[in-house]
Amino acid sequence: MPDRNSLTPFSSSIETMPFVPMSNFPSDRFVAPRSPVGVACSHRSIGLSPHVSSLRSWATSLVVIAMFAACSPPPRPILGKNQAESPAETLLDRQVETEVEGVEQSQPFTQPWETWQAYYIGGRHVGYSHVSVKPQSDSSDSLVSVTIEDQLAIRRGPSTVIQRLDQTSLETRDGELVSFEAELRVGPALTRYSGTVDGDKLNVVTTRGTKKSSQSVPWQSSYRGPAALQQSLLSNPIDRGQERRLRSLLPIRFDVATLELDCRHLASIAMPDGTIRKAREVEVAMKIENSTPINTVLWTDDKGNVIKTLTPALDLAAFESTREAATEGIVASEDILSATAVEIEGSLEKPQETKAAMFRITQRSGAKNTSEKLAFAAHPGQWVKRDEAGAYEIFVSRDAAATPPVGFQSPNLLPTNQDSRSGPLVDSAHSLVKQLADTAIAKKNEQAQLALELARSTHSLIRKKNYTSGFVPASEVARAGEGDCTAHAVLLAAMLRARGIPSRVAIGLVYVPTESKPRMAYHMWTLAYINDQWLHFDATLPGGAAPADRIVLITNSLDSGNEYESLAPVLGTIGQYNIQVTQAETAVLEP
Repeated sequence: MPDRNSLTPFSSSIETMPFVPMSNFPSDRFVAPRSPVGVACSHRSIGLSPHVSSLRSWATSLVVIAMFAACSPPPRPILGKNQAESPAETLLDRQVETEVEGVEQSQPFTQPWETWQAYYIGGRHVGYSHVSVKPQSDSSDSLVSVTIEDQLAIRRGPSTVIQRLDQTSLETRDGELVSFEAELRVGPALTRYSGTVDGDKLNVVTTRGTKKSSQSVPWQSSYRGPAALQQSLLSNPIDRGQERRLRSLLPIRFDVATLELDCRHLASIAMPDGTIRKAREVEVAMKIENSTPINTVLWTDDKGNVIKTLTPALDLAAFESTREAATEGIVASEDILSATAVEIEGSLEKPQETKAAMFRITQRSGAKNTSEKLAFAAHPGQWVKRDEAGAYEIFVSRDAAATPPVGFQSPNLLPTNQDSRSGPLVDSAHSLVKQLADTAIAKKNEQAQLALELARSTHSLIRKKNYTSGFVPASEVARAGEGDCTAHAVLLAAMLRARGIPSRVAIGLVYVPTESKPRMAYHMWTLAYINDQWLHFDATLPGGAAPADRIVLITNSLDSGNEYESLAPVLGTIGQYNIQVTQAETAVLEP
């Protein structure tokens, strides 16, 4: 892998992708360009099993959120896979004590500004970001228009997917959000969002095709829009020895995050053109309710311009740039699954027959968790214990009568109305979903067997593995007969509900045997509530039952229609932990 400071575009033997202006997108559909020449197909080169290759779509969704969270890098000392700190990216002074500012109430608009940044993953120029802020008119009380464009070319196995976000928000000159409109494209999938502040609520409408869903986000006048971090730094540059807090809306997730900024260092930063720039290093802890913090880092000049952000765990860097440099010479990244998978110690002899397993998870050197919230919690079929040193012991079992070891926390998840009703993604009331669900046959009162048959039916229905679709409603998956692990999980959840069985999706890490060293990779599967307990099913597997080869990070009913709200726990683990398999037991799995 190229050194992270040698960030020039690869040679012309790799086909580059042109800048794609918004006007070039059809209003209803966009087909991603073909994969660039010379990029390896990771699921073949590292020997992944077929069902695991569908994880790439899930990993790509992580990059979508990572872009919008100041690139979501972990703290500066964590420099990614086997990377030492570059001599050109060194501290120029010692850490200093900081003075704490309260929550910043406003980031007043003073003059128009715009920024261009170039995205790199593993040395490849994979995309760009453009932010433009200007008043609607010359009137002193006119609203301010904030335009955000983000585009990346991401490799998913044999496919190349173009991800693009276009968002425009209107704000007052004091930085108060008034309204916004956004479009997110992940390959051919298009999702539109709009939002309006109404007193103490932000009302958000999500549109996929002809389907709409709505949600209300609690709102305060002190909350700021998605460009609040940059606006704050430009209007009042942070200096060494200062801390700052602000509340900002996250694009796509539409949660309000608390951003805690801490500037303690000066550093020298190597830029893609070979120059070295002195900068102020700012650590940012992004805290979202009910999620572990996402620790980020960025570098600014003395005027508050962000000149670099970094995500070592993904080899993702963003550099201050010009329009020409940011939009030219774009190529697809290497397979995103390889970037997000975690190498582990120990192994599972027969992963798909694992009935019980014990995992030990330790925080990597230099990582930090500024919250008391557990990064790994108890979930159905998963018990957790955390020792005084902060290490986690996780016991996973598929035995309904399993007794957890002494001192482990037990799960306590009961079904809700959202787990049974039709929704924007899990549209169990759709006629096609109901028709397909009704074809599964099981004896009366044998819901576990019925759920297993539905899982096997889902596996058969999705005939083609498609890594370019992202999240789509279950009915569309059923109609197209293609998709990835998210498609399998959502369709199975919908068919379960259509047969009267409460369901949720589980998001977490699954064991991946490779030709070299095993890994844990991000995955999605399905939970069904049967006989007063949650059972695990994985429709990407022919047998349908989900073995104990995985760790749950979060479960979700997907009732809101916003799948990205589940990604914070995943982002909080990338590059932060080491995983070891300490015990395992195999058996023929039954529901």
